[in-house]
Amino acid sequence: MSLLHPGLLALLGLAAVPVILHFLLKPKPKKFPFPALRLIRDRKKSNSRRLKLRHLWLLLLRIAAIVLLVLAVVRPSLPAANYSFTTAEWLTLAAVVVAVLIAYQVMLMRWRSQQRQGELARHDLLYRRTLLRAGSTIGAFLLAGLLVLWPYGRRVAAEVRAPVQAVSEDQPVAAVFVFDTSSSMGLVRAGENRLEAALALAEEHADGFPPGSKLAVMTTAPGEPPRFATDLFGAKTRMGQLETNPVTVPLDGRLAAAVDLHERDRERTAEELGLGPDPDADAYVRAVYVFTDLARSAWGPGGRVELANKLAARERVQAFLVDVGAEGPENVALGVPRPTRQSGPVGGTVTVRATLSRAPATAENAGARGSDAVEVELRTAALGDEPVARGRQTVTLPPGGGAEVSFSVPIAVAGAIEGELALTGSDPLAFDDRRSFTIRAEPPLRVAVVSDRLTDARAFGEALAPSLLPEDRRPAVVTTVRTGDLSRLETAKFDVIYLLNANAPGEAGMAKLGAFAQAGGGVGIVLGANADVLAYNAGPAAEWMPADLVTPLGFGVPERMIVVDPNDPIFAPFDPLGGTGVLESRDVRRYFVVEPKEGAAVPAVFTDPQTRPPALMSREAGAGHVALFTTALIVDRADWNDLPDAGWSYLAFVKFLTRHLSGRSEQRYNFLAADTLVVPVSGTNTEGEDLPAVLRRPDLSQTRVSIPAGVDELAVTGADAPGHYSLALPPTGDAPGGLLGAFSVNLPEPESDLTVITTDELDARLGEDRYTLSRTAEELDLTTVRGRLGEEMFPYLLALLVAVFVGELIVGNRFYESEQGAPASGGATAPRATGFAPSGG
Repeated sequence: MSLLHPGLLALLGLAAVPVILHFLLKPKPKKFPFPALRLIRDRKKSNSRRLKLRHLWLLLLRIAAIVLLVLAVVRPSLPAANYSFTTAEWLTLAAVVVAVLIAYQVMLMRWRSQQRQGELARHDLLYRRTLLRAGSTIGAFLLAGLLVLWPYGRRVAAEVRAPVQAVSEDQPVAAVFVFDTSSSMGLVRAGENRLEAALALAEEHADGFPPGSKLAVMTTAPGEPPRFATDLFGAKTRMGQLETNPVTVPLDGRLAAAVDLHERDRERTAEELGLGPDPDADAYVRAVYVFTDLARSAWGPGGRVELANKLAARERVQAFLVDVGAEGPENVALGVPRPTRQSGPVGGTVTVRATLSRAPATAENAGARGSDAVEVELRTAALGDEPVARGRQTVTLPPGGGAEVSFSVPIAVAGAIEGELALTGSDPLAFDDRRSFTIRAEPPLRVAVVSDRLTDARAFGEALAPSLLPEDRRPAVVTTVRTGDLSRLETAKFDVIYLLNANAPGEAGMAKLGAFAQAGGGVGIVLGANADVLAYNAGPAAEWMPADLVTPLGFGVPERMIVVDPNDPIFAPFDPLGGTGVLESRDVRRYFVVEPKEGAAVPAVFTDPQTRPPALMSREAGAGHVALFTTALIVDRADWNDLPDAGWSYLAFVKFLTRHLSGRSEQRYNFLAADTLVVPVSGTNTEGEDLPAVLRRPDLSQTRVSIPAGVDELAVTGADAPGHYSLALPPTGDAPGGLLGAFSVNLPEPESDLTVITTDELDARLGEDRYTLSRTAEELDLTTVRGRLGEEMFPYLLALLVAVFVGELIVGNRFYESEQGAPASGGATAPRATGFAPSGG
């Protein structure tokens, strides 16, 4: 059995009122001495007037009881609106009642004082009291109507913007169920996750649809728009197959798509049934149900009103939000790992950092529990091997707080290293307890440094490959070349070539550098006092140089280099190291005036407030990169700048510049599920035909892919599940196959944010009066009835009927009340009347 209005059960307590009145007003015989005849006549007149007033009230109450009873049985409904009193309206009503009671007591006390002083007879007092009661009641109704009912009526009328469509309880429903399938819906409470709870609630609600209804099922996963299914069993079958999805679209877009689906279906149905173009003519009651945990991360960017406007224009489509979120959820979230670099030489190390956060983050329950110790474990393995624990860290994490863990990962073997950070415990939301990352072991960079003086070349090469490091751990192999030998250099053996303070490389040498860059190599030009302007501006150099050289110039007062684009690939790696502040603190006294060419980026300039001349420029040339540094980077040329004195910051700058020129800084091996995955496969397929390969997924399933000939990168689709992936050539004939690439995918961190969207935010997105919010099956049923049939008046009428009935009992029991001290004929007793006594007598 289900109750439509279970709150009315509280009114059963009023059943005790007649019992109480029965015992309190139980008639008792009273004896009165026989008074003088004149007193009897005066009392008779007074009692007659009082009885007429009471008779009138009793008659009105009985008429009202019958009318309300009939209306309650008819069960009328009004257009959907908030028919309950607001807090302000309740307070105003209470103030009116209190004011009337105070006025009543003041007047009654005044008359009683006059009676005690002999100025007023008792029967006059009783008559005045009866008039005062009637006047107070009428005054209370008038004040309540003026101060409460009139504003209440205006408010309700404003909420009822359009009449409710004339429907019956058995009119079929066209419903769209929109399920939030984001990862946060995987939170488990009481043995089921939020999506499972939503599916159970939706199926139970769909069972109550009238015959002939139809249902469409939508999710926040990308896919084709749904269609209505007249077979509710088929729609329920599809609901039973739903799972959380790592890639989702905002709920705003899905709700808008559901409204559009209703509009298209209404037009099609109207055309089939010949209902005409009237938008109110529809064979179905239309509704959209959104089942979600109300996590803010599932909604689109704020400040948009497109959805609210669409819902306002489609008033016949009712929107219901169903909150299936767990109250006060707790979750320890491990953030996406952030390697300081995604590849490095064998023997080197990479620092991997990740943030930790713990819900609840709301102010209401942030202090519900104390701080907890959270342990994070690092596991790494060569590709295809079982992961091995490499270290653990324990941090103290308060509710709503955060922390960071940092691990040093050695690059011990060639190839790819698959790693993961994992919480040693578990919590209700599992997907963010384990995160993956991939680091690619790479051979040392092959760098040629071309300069007029080999001592300058060797000094610059020391910054690239410090001799203090063992040879097998140096990040680069540096070859020094004199400028005159540039034209005979075998550029194919190198990844990057630097031209360091070279006077006149010659047209043949500059042509060779241009061809090297066009083929995918990196060229770095570091200017100095020896650079010949004509040699760098004329001939083949003009086609690939980032700027035209003008002249060397000295600053009157030493300036400094500042980074204007910290997100540039050259300077972005400085962020986890603390920034470029040390490098920017060194004096620069001389530089080359240049004129940047179209397409050249300028990530760093000098601090001269008037001209802000470029310090570093970069440009793409064919498949390669070219960079131009307008001041010297030579240790013994202190007359130009003090940049080499910046220590580690200078070494890091040379290293990051070289990696950018080589193209390795742009190679990614760690992605988010929503990213466009582009995996480097440089030099894999040099044949003229497509090369078949195999993509292995985290669940060990495999998908065949094809690598086009001559490509350096391969776009991978469908890799959205979190975990490790690898791309390999399958064995064919005598060829054993081989690894082409490996990468990792993680779900975005916002999916771990369980912060609930506020009512104000929902009002801004959907419109304040264009949706209803339910949290239980009973609330959903009630709001659905209100949306389809309007506001049910039965509970209000029943409450008013009980109040009128109680009032009738009180007035009826007091109707024949004998006044204290009133004479009775022959000393007989005068009994009181009960309940529905005749109104005559």
